[in-house]
Amino acid sequence: MTKKTTLRSEILDIGWEILSEKGRESLRMRDLAKRAECSVGTIYNQFENLDEIVLRLNVKCLDLLYSTLHKEMKKGIKDKECLKGVFRRLGKAYLAFGTEHPKLWKSLFESLAIDPFPDWYRKEVDGGIEEIEKAIVKTYGLSAEKTTQIVGFFWAAIHGITSIMLNKKRGQFD
Repeated sequence: MTKKTTLRSEILDIGWEILSEKGRESLRMRDLAKRAECSVGTIYNQFENLDEIVLRLNVKCLDLLYSTLHKEMKKGIKDKECLKGVFRRLGKAYLAFGTEHPKLWKSLFESLAIDPFPDWYRKEVDGGIEEIEKAIVKTYGLSAEKTTQIVGFFWAAIHGITSIMLNKKRGQFD
């Protein structure tokens, strides 16, 4: 590993600690530089800006979320659950992720207004969903178009419920 790669990794590791413990609003260039024992300018040599750091950390959040969802999806398919059962399982896993990792969830879905997202980030976001869609098409024989529609509705619904729950606009959901 080169020195530049090592420093990038160290900055992202420090960022992950801050994000996990304190949330997106506590992530600042000066704090990253201080903990990495480098200058703010050095961080700007590694990353375009703080938004890029947040997006790279969000990819790690997505990996964690998607691995949780994929594990539940595989369990449901292995147990030969109906599609409704698989979506129930996915919904519970999504809610559990939000409840267990509220700061990560909020970083993913409530912190950045970047339009458009960079292509590399969009690819990461879409990749996890596409895997779920492919598994549904293969297992349940639905068309790709219908599956994309169902997954989109599911994602919007469970995301909305999780947002309400995490922002304490309503009580706990079962």
